Parts: sequence; C-alpha cells; structure tokens
Amino acid sequence: MTRGEAPGGRGPGTVIDGAVAVVTGAGGQIGRRLMADLEAAGAVAVGLDLPGALPAGDQRYVACDITDEPQVRGTFAALRDRYGRLDLLILCAGLSAIGRFEDHDLDMHRAVMEVTHLGAVACTLAALPDLRRSHGRVVLIGSVAGFAPVLGRPPYVAAKHAVTGLFTALRTELRAAGVGVTIVHPTFVTGGMAEVARRSQE
Repeated sequence: MTRGEAPGGRGPGTVIDGAVAVVTGAGGQIGRRLMADLEAAGAVAVGLDLPGALPAGDQRYVACDITDEPQVRGTFAALRDRYGRLDLLILCAGLSAIGRFEDHDLDMHRAVMEVTHLGAVACTLAALPDLRRSHGRVVLIGSVAGFAPVLGRPPYVAAKHAVTGLFTALRTELRAAGVGVTIVHPTFVTGGMAEVARRSQE
C-alpha cells in the first residue's frame, strides 16, 4: 500500500490495490461486506473470527480468538510469514449486551470489554510492527454508542467509549510513525451482532 495520489486523482489518500488487509470480526455482516469490498478494490483480504463464524475451507479466513493474546500474536506472526507485509488492519469485531444495567453481571461486562475493546488492543499491538514498516492504517469500526449515551446496552456503550477514546488518542501518537488511524461510527445496521445472554432474573 502506498500513500500519495488517491485513485481517480482525488488528492492524498491510501491506495488499496495490492494492499494486504486484515479484518477482525470477519464472520459478521459488516465484516463479510468489508472483505468483499476490499477484494473488489484489489486488496488481499484476510478475515479473522471464531471458528464457528467462518466459512469452512475458505483460505481467506483464519480462525482466531482475539481475546486470547498468545493466539493473536501467533496468528499475526503466521500472516507475516505468509504474506510478508500488512498494510491495513480493520477492527470490526464486537460483542453487545442488550438490557438494563442490572441485567448484566460483572462477567458479562468483562466479556463485552474483552472482545470490543481489549481484542482491538491485542490485534493492534500485534500488527503495529508491520503497519509501521508499510506506513499502513488502522481502521476502527466504532459505533454511535462510542460517543453518545445509547440506552439499553450499557456494557456495549462502555466498551465502545473505551475503544473510541483509545484510538482517538492513538491517532496523534501513531501519526509520527507514519501509521494512520481512522474511526468509523455506524448507527444501527440490519442483521445485528453477537450478544451476551442476559442472566436469569429472579
């Protein structure tokens, strides 16, 4: 991936054609669409997700639990060996929890934070050496819940606020290393996303 003139002469930008891109949460609806759009733009797209969320036998997808840091490090090392570079990391994995604050115990808050925030941290740490070399980019698929008090899913709001705050701060820090940071804030999308089940009410 190179920086400079964007396709179509639209000024400075990032050229996707020929880039190696990794998408977390690739088994979800947004992740699958991102994979298709990246490939249509000429990128080599690699999708990460839990084994049960991935299409069987498709070499474009790699099973990886992003809440398992050793597994994340091993996965990115294997991708480095396989492709020789990494230009774009798209952090799309997330876990929601619907209900009132009292509907979710501390374990459920932890589960949402582990996937939505700490999973993004683990993948970014593992990818950064490659992104520095390629002067690549991290794209966080955030949410309106990352900056607004969305009702009815407090663990998700907390996790999205956390990851949005982190990557907002990282934008300036990583700019000096030539790594770009983009944050995208979708509202509600069709198809939903994975959720933690609420605990039983007495």
